[in-house]
Amino acid sequence: MREEEEQNERFDDALAHLQCILLALRVQADSGSMDLRWRHFDILAFIDRQGPCTPSAISDAFKMSRSSMSKHIKTLEVKGFISKIATGGDGRSHEIAITKQGRNVIHNILQAQSDNAFKAMQVLTPHEVNQFTVIAGKISQALFDEDLLGV
Repeated sequence: MREEEEQNERFDDALAHLQCILLALRVQADSGSMDLRWRHFDILAFIDRQGPCTPSAISDAFKMSRSSMSKHIKTLEVKGFISKIATGGDGRSHEIAITKQGRNVIHNILQAQSDNAFKAMQVLTPHEVNQFTVIAGKISQALFDEDLLGV
């Protein structure tokens, strides 16, 4: 049993260390991302891909309540990463668009992620890359919690 405990401890240490390194590299990628939560990054990336869209469409895509999404949108708007575009005559209807600043943050983070993946692949064989991809997918699925969708 002691060997299994040591293996669990080594795995825990390795996973925590990798997480810390990836987070530090993400923060280094763009100073604007320092206080950008993962959910904010996901929302920005979604808007960047989709183009201007309604808050309802974003809420639906993330399976989040309108009130939770409204808080995230407000935070991103205050940071200058998104802007609201009026679409109706009554002033209540609007779409959310990514700003140049928000697009730069997304671009810098995604470029850094791509660069980090390239560096990591250099120390692995093609077979190890495939193994890591499968293992990372399994870990991600095991750690994913639908309750986090509302955060």
